[in-house]
Amino acid sequence: IHNSPEPAAFFVDVYVDGTLAVDNLRFRKATPYLDVAAGSTEVVVMSSDSNEEGNVEGATTFGTFDLDLEAGVNYQAAASGVAQAVQPAYSGNPDGRDISFALQIKESAQTTSPRITRVSANAFHGAPDAPTVSLSLRDNYEGRSASITYGDVTRYYSPSARRDYIIDVSFDGEVIAAFFAPAF
Repeated sequence: IHNSPEPAAFFVDVYVDGTLAVDNLRFRKATPYLDVAAGSTEVVVMSSDSNEEGNVEGATTFGTFDLDLEAGVNYQAAASGVAQAVQPAYSGNPDGRDISFALQIKESAQTTSPRITRVSANAFHGAPDAPTVSLSLRDNYEGRSASITYGDVTRYYSPSARRDYIIDVSFDGEVIAAFFAPAF
């Protein structure tokens, strides 16, 4: 998931162990899950002006990340944060979280819902300069709500009814954004 508001990273290339794995990934877009070998893995995120061999002539490297991937475990990775050079343009994170460019990794990611008749979803807080917010289903349907801070991922949630949902994002009790999730 590309969720870094870094201006120079509007499109990125992702290299896994020196091989181009994702080409021209646009900000706020995601890829399907990738098959990556277990063990020690190097992930490099660069501007999309790198070439297919990973040469950095004219390209900007936003981050190099050494991961230790366990066999049989699914991972969800989200690029977030900004480079040091543009951090002064951000007011910083009100909760004191580091807003440097990073890969936020969630282990045990679900590739399918555990129940065939239900959708399962989680949420990621990827706005570097935003405070902790609350997520809830409108009208307190099923009494579900969660607080989430920048860089965190919620647990998975599987609604029990086939209906349209509105997910409210609130700060200090006031709804600041809402998202529509249609019935499946």
